[in-house]
Amino acid sequence: MFSTRHVSVLLLALAAMVVAVVGQDVMLSVSVSANGEDLSMTLLRGESPLQAAYRFVQEHPALGAAVEPGTDQATPMTIQLAEILLQRLQEQETQKAQPPELMASFPVVRDDGAAVNFEHYKGNDVALEAQEFCQVNIPALELGQCVGQLLNGAQQVMLQREREEQEQASKAAEKKVVLEVPIDVNGETMRLGLREGDDSSSASDFFCRSLNLGDQDYAICVSSVQPLIDAKIRDFMAQQQQQQQQAQSGPPLFEIPIQIGDRLLPMAFTLGENPADTTIRFCDAQWGFISTVLQSYEEGGAITKDLCVNTLFSTVSKMLDEMLASEEGIALTDREKLFSIEVELTPEQEGIASRQLSLNVFPGQTAEAAVSAFLNQNGIGDEAKGALMDMVANRLASI
Repeated sequence: MFSTRHVSVLLLALAAMVVAVVGQDVMLSVSVSANGEDLSMTLLRGESPLQAAYRFVQEHPALGAAVEPGTDQATPMTIQLAEILLQRLQEQETQKAQPPELMASFPVVRDDGAAVNFEHYKGNDVALEAQEFCQVNIPALELGQCVGQLLNGAQQVMLQREREEQEQASKAAEKKVVLEVPIDVNGETMRLGLREGDDSSSASDFFCRSLNLGDQDYAICVSSVQPLIDAKIRDFMAQQQQQQQQAQSGPPLFEIPIQIGDRLLPMAFTLGENPADTTIRFCDAQWGFISTVLQSYEEGGAITKDLCVNTLFSTVSKMLDEMLASEEGIALTDREKLFSIEVELTPEQEGIASRQLSLNVFPGQTAEAAVSAFLNQNGIGDEAKGALMDMVANRLASI
């Protein structure tokens, strides 16, 4: 609500609607309620929304001035009217870009014996469509009889379509729900169940149609919901891959909860795994959620998985070293290892004692994975990697 020169004007967003355009130069007409009177604000071809709003205010002096006194700047009233025109213009362009939904189509024989499809589109008057079709294609048949037959045929096709959609919904309900995606609908959280065999396109289509939206709102719903489903599917697939990798690399050593945003996400460590791999696997598995959280904190910077890995790696390495050095870690390593090779490291500098270390190999590990983890955990360079890999590979071959 605005007050301009003691004139109160109520712009009703719900009452503002695009009406049928008559006139060659009129691109858009919007109904505006002012002081209890309905006024028509038009946008002419070649005009900008601001120019149209300026003209409208000038044509209706009761609305006040179109520009601030003594300046060339538009008043808040003029700007708000221009915004309404711009919004309606964008809605009109969106509707034009969206193809109408075909509700019914079936073949009809014309007077000349050729077959042509009668088509009914959503939002159109099916009776008018039938009348136009009869006048063009079947003029020999009495108009009322022709229209009646087409309406009956369209009704049968739409009923069949409704039955098929109900059957599909019933079959979908029988499928096992694999994932649930929380969707905010007007402040209320609804859960979209993603079932076996669903993809993001079909799931978003089914969900948005269940809300009984208009064509424009349906398109907005799909464009908003589908990316959420895609992100959830990516997270699920990454978690499945993580579980497979854990099964191959050995039993979990322990888990720690990592606070990301408002969630506690479990990070699992496996015996003999390089902490860098652990960190990368965690960031890969949870990237859909983590990237969303990072976007809210990082302004202007590039959001990549490297940021996640670099932030967590030092913490992961420290906790893994502490766990392996504890009594529990030593006991677990002895119990779970496949075998170990004693390695003596002799320093080049005189006066420094040699080190006796155990290179532990766990079930499912390759020679390279075992040696890489050993070198990393003990801060050793890659000079001895080749020889150690040969030793491990020979032992694995003999088992």
